[in-house]
Amino acid sequence: AGLRMWMLTAGFVQGLLSCNFSVAAAYVSDVVGPDDRERYMGYNSAVLVVAFVLGGGLAAAFPRTPLLSAMAVVAVANGSIMLLVAPETNPAIEEDHAGGRGALSQSMGRICSSGPVLAVFVGTFFQFFGWAACEVVLGDGSAVDISGGIAGFLVGVFMVDPLKRLVGPRWMLAGGNLVRGTAAFSLALLPSVTWWPDLTAAGMFAGTVVIDASRDAVLTRLLEKKSRGKVVGLSKACGAGGRTLGSLIGGAVVASDASRPLYFALAASVVAAVVVCVFMNEKTTSAREARSD
Repeated sequence: AGLRMWMLTAGFVQGLLSCNFSVAAAYVSDVVGPDDRERYMGYNSAVLVVAFVLGGGLAAAFPRTPLLSAMAVVAVANGSIMLLVAPETNPAIEEDHAGGRGALSQSMGRICSSGPVLAVFVGTFFQFFGWAACEVVLGDGSAVDISGGIAGFLVGVFMVDPLKRLVGPRWMLAGGNLVRGTAAFSLALLPSVTWWPDLTAAGMFAGTVVIDASRDAVLTRLLEKKSRGKVVGLSKACGAGGRTLGSLIGGAVVASDASRPLYFALAASVVAAVVVCVFMNEKTTSAREARSD
Protein backbone atom coordinates (compact mmCIF):
# COMPACT_ATOMS: atom_id res chain seq x y z
CA ALA A 1 0.00 0.00 0.00
CA GLY A 2 2.85 2.35 0.86
CA LEU A 3 4.60 1.74 -2.47
CA ARG A 4 1.38 2.31 -4.37
CA MET A 5 0.82 5.61 -2.58
CA TRP A 6 4.34 6.73 -3.44
CA MET A 7 3.79 5.81 -7.09
CA LEU A 8 0.51 7.72 -7.17
CA THR A 9 2.18 10.74 -5.57
CA ALA A 10 5.07 10.58 -8.01
CA GLY A 11 2.65 10.35 -10.94
CA PHE A 12 0.71 13.34 -9.61
CA VAL A 13 3.86 15.45 -9.27
CA GLN A 14 5.05 14.36 -12.70
CA GLY A 15 1.71 15.42 -14.16
CA LEU A 16 1.98 18.82 -12.49
CA LEU A 17 5.42 19.34 -14.01
CA SER A 18 4.46 18.12 -17.48
CA CYS A 19 3.71 21.75 -18.33
CA ASN A 20 7.18 21.75 -19.91
CA PHE A 21 5.46 20.48 -23.09
CA SER A 22 3.53 23.75 -23.19
CA VAL A 23 6.63 25.80 -22.45
CA ALA A 24 8.51 24.03 -25.25
CA ALA A 25 5.73 24.82 -27.75
CA ALA A 26 5.60 28.44 -26.62
CA TYR A 27 9.38 28.72 -26.89
CA VAL A 28 9.34 27.32 -30.43
CA SER A 29 6.70 29.89 -31.37
CA ASP A 30 8.89 32.67 -29.95
CA VAL A 31 11.95 31.78 -32.03
CA VAL A 32 10.19 30.72 -35.27
CA GLY A 33 8.21 32.91 -37.63
CA PRO A 34 4.43 32.36 -37.93
CA ASP A 35 4.63 30.88 -41.43
CA ASP A 36 7.12 28.19 -40.38
CA ARG A 37 5.50 27.35 -37.07
CA GLU A 38 3.71 24.15 -38.13
CA ARG A 39 6.94 22.74 -39.54
CA TYR A 40 8.92 23.26 -36.36
CA MET A 41 6.04 22.15 -34.16
CA GLY A 42 6.06 19.00 -36.28
CA TYR A 43 9.76 18.51 -35.56
CA ASN A 44 9.02 18.98 -31.86
CA SER A 45 6.23 16.37 -31.99
CA ALA A 46 8.49 13.96 -33.88
CA VAL A 47 11.11 14.23 -31.14
CA LEU A 48 8.45 13.60 -28.48
CA VAL A 49 7.26 10.49 -30.30
CA VAL A 50 10.80 9.10 -30.50
CA ALA A 51 11.35 9.83 -26.80
CA PHE A 52 8.05 8.12 -25.95
CA VAL A 53 9.00 4.98 -27.86
CA LEU A 54 12.53 4.86 -26.46
CA GLY A 55 11.26 5.44 -22.94
CA GLY A 56 8.76 2.60 -23.27
CA GLY A 57 11.45 0.28 -24.61
CA LEU A 58 13.81 1.10 -21.76
CA ALA A 59 11.04 0.61 -19.21
CA ALA A 60 10.43 -2.89 -20.56
CA ALA A 61 14.14 -3.79 -20.65
CA PHE A 62 15.46 -2.55 -17.28
CA PRO A 63 14.45 -2.85 -13.62
CA ARG A 64 12.31 -0.07 -12.21
CA THR A 65 14.65 1.40 -9.57
CA PRO A 66 17.72 2.19 -11.72
CA LEU A 67 15.44 3.35 -14.52
CA LEU A 68 13.66 5.86 -12.27
CA SER A 69 17.02 7.08 -10.97
CA ALA A 70 18.26 7.55 -14.52
CA MET A 71 15.07 9.44 -15.40
CA ALA A 72 15.62 11.81 -12.48
CA VAL A 73 19.20 12.48 -13.61
CA VAL A 74 18.07 13.12 -17.18
CA ALA A 75 15.33 15.50 -16.01
CA VAL A 76 17.77 17.54 -13.88
CA ALA A 77 20.33 17.62 -16.70
CA ASN A 78 17.68 18.69 -19.19
CA GLY A 79 16.51 21.56 -17.01
CA SER A 80 20.06 22.69 -16.28
CA ILE A 81 20.99 22.71 -19.97
CA MET A 82 17.94 24.80 -20.82
CA LEU A 83 18.77 27.34 -18.13
CA LEU A 84 22.36 27.63 -19.34
CA VAL A 85 21.84 27.56 -23.09
CA ALA A 86 18.37 28.81 -23.99
CA PRO A 87 17.98 32.61 -23.80
CA GLU A 88 14.82 34.26 -22.51
CA THR A 89 12.55 34.97 -25.49
CA ASN A 90 9.62 36.70 -23.80
CA PRO A 91 10.54 40.00 -22.14
CA ALA A 92 6.84 40.66 -21.62
CA ILE A 93 7.09 38.37 -18.59
CA GLU A 94 8.31 41.37 -16.58
CA GLU A 95 5.08 43.21 -17.39
CA ASP A 96 3.05 40.25 -16.14
CA HIS A 97 4.93 40.25 -12.85
CA ALA A 98 4.39 43.98 -12.50
CA GLY A 99 0.67 43.70 -13.23
CA GLY A 100 0.19 40.85 -10.79
CA ARG A 101 -3.20 39.19 -10.47
CA GLY A 102 -4.96 41.84 -12.55
CA ALA A 103 -2.75 41.18 -15.57
CA LEU A 104 -3.31 37.45 -15.20
CA SER A 105 -7.09 37.79 -15.07
CA GLN A 106 -7.09 40.06 -18.13
CA SER A 107 -4.96 37.56 -20.02
CA MET A 108 -7.27 34.69 -19.06
CA GLY A 109 -10.25 36.80 -20.07
CA ARG A 110 -8.81 37.32 -23.55
CA ILE A 111 -8.17 33.59 -23.90
CA CYS A 112 -11.66 32.57 -22.79
CA SER A 113 -13.36 35.18 -25.00
CA SER A 114 -11.77 33.84 -28.20
CA GLY A 115 -14.14 31.48 -30.01
CA PRO A 116 -11.44 29.74 -32.08
CA VAL A 117 -9.35 29.16 -28.95
CA LEU A 118 -12.30 27.58 -27.13
CA ALA A 119 -12.98 25.42 -30.18
CA VAL A 120 -9.39 24.16 -30.04
CA PHE A 121 -9.80 23.42 -26.33
CA VAL A 122 -12.93 21.34 -26.96
CA GLY A 123 -11.28 19.55 -29.85
CA THR A 124 -8.23 18.79 -27.70
CA PHE A 125 -10.43 17.30 -24.97
CA PHE A 126 -12.06 14.89 -27.41
CA GLN A 127 -8.74 14.17 -29.15
CA PHE A 128 -7.20 12.91 -25.92
CA PHE A 129 -10.40 11.17 -24.88
CA GLY A 130 -10.32 9.16 -28.11
CA TRP A 131 -6.63 8.38 -27.76
CA ALA A 132 -7.06 7.07 -24.21
CA ALA A 133 -10.10 4.96 -25.15
CA CYS A 134 -8.20 3.39 -28.05
CA GLU A 135 -5.13 2.89 -25.89
CA VAL A 136 -7.16 0.67 -23.55
CA VAL A 137 -7.50 -1.79 -26.44
CA LEU A 138 -4.09 -1.34 -28.03
CA GLY A 139 -2.20 -1.68 -24.75
CA ASP A 140 1.58 -1.66 -24.61
CA GLY A 141 3.90 -3.61 -26.83
CA SER A 142 7.16 -3.15 -28.65
CA ALA A 143 5.67 -3.74 -32.11
CA VAL A 144 2.78 -1.35 -31.47
CA ASP A 145 5.07 1.36 -30.08
CA ILE A 146 7.68 0.97 -32.83
CA SER A 147 5.20 1.09 -35.70
CA GLY A 148 3.44 4.06 -34.18
CA GLY A 149 6.71 5.80 -33.38
CA ILE A 150 8.07 5.37 -36.90
CA ALA A 151 4.86 6.70 -38.45
CA GLY A 152 4.74 9.67 -36.08
CA PHE A 153 8.38 10.54 -36.66
CA LEU A 154 8.12 10.39 -40.45
CA VAL A 155 4.95 12.48 -40.50
CA GLY A 156 6.40 15.06 -38.10
CA VAL A 157 9.63 15.49 -40.06
CA PHE A 158 8.48 15.17 -43.66
CA MET A 159 4.71 15.72 -43.97
CA VAL A 160 3.54 18.46 -41.60
CA ASP A 161 4.87 21.39 -43.62
CA PRO A 162 3.60 20.07 -47.01
CA LEU A 163 0.19 19.40 -45.46
CA LYS A 164 0.06 22.93 -44.08
CA ARG A 165 0.76 24.38 -47.51
CA LEU A 166 -1.66 22.00 -49.22
CA VAL A 167 -4.74 22.09 -47.00
CA GLY A 168 -4.03 24.61 -44.22
CA PRO A 169 -4.02 24.19 -40.42
CA ARG A 170 -7.81 24.03 -40.05
CA TRP A 171 -8.08 20.94 -42.22
CA MET A 172 -4.96 19.49 -40.64
CA LEU A 173 -6.72 19.62 -37.28
CA ALA A 174 -9.89 18.07 -38.68
CA GLY A 175 -8.10 15.55 -40.88
CA GLY A 176 -5.75 14.39 -38.13
CA ASN A 177 -8.74 13.56 -35.93
CA LEU A 178 -10.48 11.73 -38.77
CA VAL A 179 -7.35 9.67 -39.44
CA ARG A 180 -7.29 8.66 -35.78
CA GLY A 181 -11.00 7.83 -35.83
CA THR A 182 -10.59 5.74 -38.98
CA ALA A 183 -7.67 3.87 -37.41
CA ALA A 184 -9.72 3.02 -34.32
CA PHE A 185 -12.77 2.02 -36.36
CA SER A 186 -10.69 -0.25 -38.61
CA LEU A 187 -9.41 -2.14 -35.58
CA ALA A 188 -12.99 -2.62 -34.36
CA LEU A 189 -13.90 -4.12 -37.73
CA LEU A 190 -10.80 -6.33 -38.03
CA PRO A 191 -9.97 -7.48 -34.49
CA SER A 192 -8.69 -10.89 -35.57
CA VAL A 193 -5.97 -9.64 -37.93
CA THR A 194 -2.82 -10.04 -35.83
CA TRP A 195 -0.85 -7.19 -37.38
CA TRP A 196 -3.73 -4.71 -37.54
CA PRO A 197 -3.04 -3.18 -34.09
CA ASP A 198 0.37 -2.11 -35.39
CA LEU A 199 -1.28 -0.37 -38.35
CA THR A 200 -3.83 1.20 -36.03
CA ALA A 201 -1.03 2.53 -33.82
CA ALA A 202 0.68 3.98 -36.89
CA GLY A 203 -2.52 5.84 -37.80
CA MET A 204 -3.06 7.05 -34.24
CA PHE A 205 0.49 8.36 -33.84
CA ALA A 206 0.55 9.97 -37.30
CA GLY A 207 -2.77 11.70 -36.70
CA THR A 208 -1.62 12.87 -33.28
CA VAL A 209 1.53 14.49 -34.66
CA VAL A 210 -0.46 16.36 -37.32
CA ILE A 211 -2.98 17.54 -34.73
CA ASP A 212 -0.38 18.60 -32.17
CA ALA A 213 1.72 20.54 -34.67
CA SER A 214 -1.21 22.41 -36.21
CA ARG A 215 -3.00 23.00 -32.88
CA ASP A 216 0.00 24.55 -31.13
CA ALA A 217 0.85 26.66 -34.18
CA VAL A 218 -2.73 27.96 -34.42
CA LEU A 219 -2.97 28.77 -30.72
CA THR A 220 0.31 30.70 -30.70
CA ARG A 221 -0.88 32.82 -33.65
CA LEU A 222 -4.29 33.64 -32.20
CA LEU A 223 -3.05 35.49 -29.12
CA GLU A 224 -0.29 37.93 -28.26
CA LYS A 225 3.18 36.70 -27.41
CA LYS A 226 2.93 36.85 -23.64
CA SER A 227 -0.17 34.61 -23.62
CA ARG A 228 1.32 31.76 -25.65
CA GLY A 229 2.45 29.67 -22.70
CA LYS A 230 -0.91 30.08 -20.95
CA VAL A 231 -3.05 29.17 -23.95
CA VAL A 232 -0.97 26.14 -24.92
CA GLY A 233 -0.92 25.03 -21.29
CA LEU A 234 -4.70 25.31 -21.05
CA SER A 235 -5.09 23.20 -24.18
CA LYS A 236 -2.90 20.52 -22.59
CA ALA A 237 -5.04 20.72 -19.43
CA CYS A 238 -8.14 20.06 -21.55
CA GLY A 239 -6.30 17.13 -23.10
CA ALA A 240 -5.40 15.76 -19.67
CA GLY A 241 -9.05 15.87 -18.66
CA GLY A 242 -10.08 14.07 -21.83
CA ARG A 243 -7.38 11.45 -21.41
CA THR A 244 -8.41 10.74 -17.82
CA LEU A 245 -12.08 10.37 -18.72
CA GLY A 246 -11.29 8.26 -21.79
CA SER A 247 -9.17 5.88 -19.72
CA LEU A 248 -11.87 5.53 -17.07
CA ILE A 249 -14.70 4.92 -19.52
CA GLY A 250 -12.65 2.73 -21.85
CA GLY A 251 -11.38 0.65 -18.95
CA ALA A 252 -14.90 0.24 -17.57
CA VAL A 253 -16.41 -1.12 -20.79
CA VAL A 254 -13.53 -3.06 -22.36
CA ALA A 255 -14.18 -6.16 -20.26
CA SER A 256 -17.73 -6.58 -21.59
CA ASP A 257 -16.94 -5.63 -25.20
CA ALA A 258 -13.36 -5.15 -26.38
CA SER A 259 -14.44 -3.13 -29.42
CA ARG A 260 -16.61 -0.62 -27.56
CA PRO A 261 -13.74 1.72 -26.55
CA LEU A 262 -12.77 1.87 -30.23
CA TYR A 263 -16.24 3.13 -31.13
CA PHE A 264 -15.88 5.73 -28.37
CA ALA A 265 -12.57 6.76 -29.97
CA LEU A 266 -14.26 7.05 -33.36
CA ALA A 267 -17.10 9.16 -31.95
CA ALA A 268 -14.69 11.44 -30.08
CA SER A 269 -12.55 11.94 -33.19
CA VAL A 270 -15.59 12.85 -35.30
CA VAL A 271 -16.81 15.33 -32.66
CA ALA A 272 -13.36 16.97 -32.54
CA ALA A 273 -13.26 17.26 -36.33
CA VAL A 274 -16.80 18.71 -36.49
CA VAL A 275 -16.01 21.29 -33.78
CA VAL A 276 -12.94 22.44 -35.72
CA CYS A 277 -14.83 22.67 -39.02
CA VAL A 278 -17.85 24.51 -37.58
CA PHE A 279 -16.24 26.94 -35.15
CA MET A 280 -12.98 27.75 -36.90
CA ASN A 281 -12.16 29.16 -40.31
CA GLU A 282 -9.06 29.40 -42.44
CA LYS A 283 -8.69 33.12 -41.76
CA THR A 284 -8.31 32.65 -38.02
CA THR A 285 -6.15 29.54 -38.15
CA SER A 286 -3.79 31.09 -40.71
CA ALA A 287 -3.59 34.52 -39.06
CA ARG A 288 -0.04 35.74 -39.28
CA GLU A 289 0.25 36.98 -35.73
CA ALA A 290 -1.98 38.36 -33.01
CA ARG A 291 -1.46 42.01 -32.18
CA SER A 292 0.50 42.67 -29.01
CA ASP A 293 -0.80 44.90 -26.25
